[in-house]
Amino acid sequence: MSLYGQQIRQEDVSKDFLTGPGEVLVPALIAAMAKVMPFSDLFGPFTTVKDPNSRWASYPRFDWSLRQLPVINVYEKEPEEKTSSNAWLNGSIGMQVFWPASFRRSDLSRIPRTFSAGLLNFLESDAAFALFAAVPELNELGKMVTWTPNVEGLVESELVPVTLCDVKYRVDLRAWYRFLETDSRTKQNPFVRDLADLQVVGGEFDGVTDPAGQDTQAIVTEEITEE
Repeated sequence: MSLYGQQIRQEDVSKDFLTGPGEVLVPALIAAMAKVMPFSDLFGPFTTVKDPNSRWASYPRFDWSLRQLPVINVYEKEPEEKTSSNAWLNGSIGMQVFWPASFRRSDLSRIPRTFSAGLLNFLESDAAFALFAAVPELNELGKMVTWTPNVEGLVESELVPVTLCDVKYRVDLRAWYRFLETDSRTKQNPFVRDLADLQVVGGEFDGVTDPAGQDTQAIVTEEITEE
C-alpha cells in the first residue's frame, strides 16, 4: 500500500516532491485574471481559500449548478513535452467557460468571441507579464492560443454553451535548474533542500612551482548568515 494511503492529497505529494516547473502556473494565472475587472465582473472574486460559491476552478470541474453560471475552469492540460534537458518544457493551460443556457440566439456566438478577444488582450498585458516573475523560469506564455468559441456542455443534465481555450506556455529548463539552487536544491538532488544547511564554502589554488617566486598567502574572510 502507498505511504500516502488510499486517498492521495495534493499538498502531501507537493511536500515530498516539492515544486516542478509548471506546477504554480495555473493558480498564478487564475489569481492574475481575477485581479482584472472584466474577469472578476464576469466570474466574481477569487480567493485561495476553498469557497463553495466560487465560480473559478483550478481543474476540469463538471458539477456546477445552473445558478452559478457563468463559470470558468483553468487547468493543466495534456500533453506537456520536454525536448531536451537543456532546452524547453512545452505545455498548455486549458480553459473551459460554461455560459448560461439563457443566451439569446444573437449573443450565442458574439459573447464567447468577445471573451476570447479579451483573453488575448489580457495575455499581452502587464497583468500577464507579472506572471513571469511569479512563475520560476517561465519563458513564454500565450504566444500560441487556440480556442473554440461555441460548443455544447452539460450542466445539471441541461445543454449549455461552452467556450474552450488552450494557452501554450514554455519553461526554460536551463534556467529552471539554476533556480533550484535559490530554493536550496540542486539538479542532482532536487527532492531535498540540502543547500539550506550549507555553512562552509571551500576551494583551493593549484599553482606552478617557480624557484624564483615567493610564497604568497591570501586570507579571505567571509561570514555566512542565515536569513
